[in-house]
Amino acid sequence: MAIYRPPRSPWRARILVALAGLVIGGILVLLFLPEGEPSPEERAATVRTELVAAEGALEIVAIEYAESVEDGEVVAEAEYEGALSALARSRARYSAVKDEIEADVAGIDTQYESVEALMDERAPDDRLTEALDRLSQMLTEAAL
Repeated sequence: MAIYRPPRSPWRARILVALAGLVIGGILVLLFLPEGEPSPEERAATVRTELVAAEGALEIVAIEYAESVEDGEVVAEAEYEGALSALARSRARYSAVKDEIEADVAGIDTQYESVEALMDERAPDDRLTEALDRLSQMLTEAAL
């Protein structure tokens, strides 16, 4: 009777480890693989989110502009630049989804240009606020 066992072939263990790795890798790929095109509901939710964010940035524009311009003069350059930056962010968020909305995009684009023109001419706060309110309402209606 022999006291020791003859050594087994290492190939069997290697093949089992490789198969287990393939199975685990396949499961991970299936779990994290993108699902393809978003559904219409997901696209609509994304559009609403972007339009709400664009509208929210307009509030920052109004606040920063009111703090930076007095009597047609810029009195706080940093706040004025912040207002311009917030308007640019708002417009960028709107532009990212404007092809997806059914609203009057030409009207919204024109209103953005009007707001920008008022800011460039350092218009009084009340005129800019009116224009921002109109733009905000247009974005709200587009999000519905």
